[in-house]
Amino acid sequence: MKIRWIVLASVALMLMLPTVLFAQAMTPEEVVTAMIEAEEAGDLEAQIALFADDAVYSILPPSPDMPGPIVGTDAIRARREGIAALNAETTTEITGVDGNTVTTLSRYVDDDLRSLGLEYIEGTEEYVIQDGKITEYTWTMTDESLAELMAAMPPETMPESGGGAFPTYVVIMAIGGLTISVGLGLTLLHRRSF
Repeated sequence: MKIRWIVLASVALMLMLPTVLFAQAMTPEEVVTAMIEAEEAGDLEAQIALFADDAVYSILPPSPDMPGPIVGTDAIRARREGIAALNAETTTEITGVDGNTVTTLSRYVDDDLRSLGLEYIEGTEEYVIQDGKITEYTWTMTDESLAELMAAMPPETMPESGGGAFPTYVVIMAIGGLTISVGLGLTLLHRRSF
């Protein structure tokens, strides 16, 4: 009788072992798929569980409510709670997997965007996965969505200086940086030709 229990326990362990090992070895694409499913279900705890403790979370271009990256699951939880409070809806499609990096195309809308008359804004997400956890997350708004958002912004959101809204100066700074880089590159190229 004792041998029968040992055999049954051994068989049960052998049947469970692949499941346990598979759960620990999620591929980067499986991690992002789990994130998409957790977002669709509105399961904040499942979302946070997919991030590494020191994960870096970025939104581009920066916004007044998130001017730079945030780090760690506590900050990410607060950000995601704020998004949920705005009745956010996201649809996401995985568009590429390159090693530990997964890229998606997503459409996002919340109460604030709806109040501006926008159906959604579109962006790309880049997830970097290490050991089954998201270590870096970057959401980048498309140029088209940025232009639509800027056009929908009410005049009272413009700074008193008369300049453009916040994201406009980010674009101007990027163009300026690109211009300087090109100028320096041409200068170095010109010097080499002598």
